[in-house]
Amino acid sequence: MVLMATVLVALALVGAACYQLDENNRANPIYGASNGQLGSSRLVSVSPNCSVYWEIAESMRQLISAAAYVGVTITPSSCYRDYAGQVAARDYWCALDACHMAAVPGTSNHGWGKAVDFREGSRSMTYDSPGYAWMVANAGLFGWIQPKGMKQGE
Repeated sequence: MVLMATVLVALALVGAACYQLDENNRANPIYGASNGQLGSSRLVSVSPNCSVYWEIAESMRQLISAAAYVGVTITPSSCYRDYAGQVAARDYWCALDACHMAAVPGTSNHGWGKAVDFREGSRSMTYDSPGYAWMVANAGLFGWIQPKGMKQGE
């Protein structure tokens, strides 16, 4: 199915930081902030096009470095989404008759800076790609999980 090939693997941080996602895909809010309206003081750039909530930045860098060490290239493709970005993502997926691929604006885990969609280098990461297999086997070592509903077969 075409949509399956375009599904980016969404992984969310859990573990060391206390304000992260659980596998049921529910982000805990950030005190004093609103979804999609995090100030720049709460975000850290981990790549030219990717900013995340400051608590997950170092873990994400370590995850990417560990994958690269064994020859697996994982790159973030979608990180923090402000509210306007959430609207654009929802509109895009709904236009493809796949609204389930993007949260209702204001409820997205990306709006808390705690979810990241990854690619495998410049290609989409699919369920049968080496990067996906590496992430499933190793991301938990860095405190990352793949939320329910984003796993193969769910």
